[in-house]
Amino acid sequence: MLKEIILVTVLYVGFVFPSSGQTTTGFNCEGAEVYISTTASLFSTCSDLYVKGSNLWNEGQFYAEGLELIECEDAKLGSGTFSLHSDYSVDISGDFIQFGVFNLDLPDSKLSINSDCEISDRLFLKSGLVSIEGGHSIFISNTDEDAIIFNNSIDNDSYISGSLKRKIASNGTYYFPVGNESSFHPFCLSDALSEDEISVIFDENVPFNWESSNVNSTLKLEDVGGWIVSSDYAIENNFVPIVSKLDYSQNLL
Repeated sequence: MLKEIILVTVLYVGFVFPSSGQTTTGFNCEGAEVYISTTASLFSTCSDLYVKGSNLWNEGQFYAEGLELIECEDAKLGSGTFSLHSDYSVDISGDFIQFGVFNLDLPDSKLSINSDCEISDRLFLKSGLVSIEGGHSIFISNTDEDAIIFNNSIDNDSYISGSLKRKIASNGTYYFPVGNESSFHPFCLSDALSEDEISVIFDENVPFNWESSNVNSTLKLEDVGGWIVSSDYAIENNFVPIVSKLDYSQNLL
């Protein structure tokens, strides 16, 4: 029988007692529905989180301290805030997971995502590399220009290695904090003619000789790779790409 838990205050979860009486460090939402209201907070110190469907529906605050694994099956976590802090590397695996606001703070470690991931409100990158694996992507479906908050400087260590997809509105300026496993290579675009969904991947193996239509005109870039940019409406839409190396002025453009 499915149990429903409605949380309207503050709850601390350190471990779960299964029916066998043994303790475990996992927080398993597979056998119950957990609802976190807008005024409530849940603090978890579990190392594992298992989420299926909308069994964990968060409209408030979910704080995960020390998490190492999130296993998801078509997981929809609502519009609330999910804050992840850990001194360990964290893995997300499964087929799909959705967050509202996602706060990432992984000092000296990284988040590996082997699942399609959607963030419907805001992504805050405080620390920790986000590595997208297995051909998956992370999708920011909020069209606000500041839907991704990150350290806009040359020493930034919290960005996306892999496919970052953003939903954009016309005439806006959108930043894509992307790079590879070792360095930060951001991309920016502006002045799109219409709403679109744009995916950007930094690829260190992109050729760095660009041919011009002018005779005997070849532009050679520094050997730093390049960006693969794709648009859902590539034939109909136009936008202005803005790409350059960061410098010590800490200006992205």
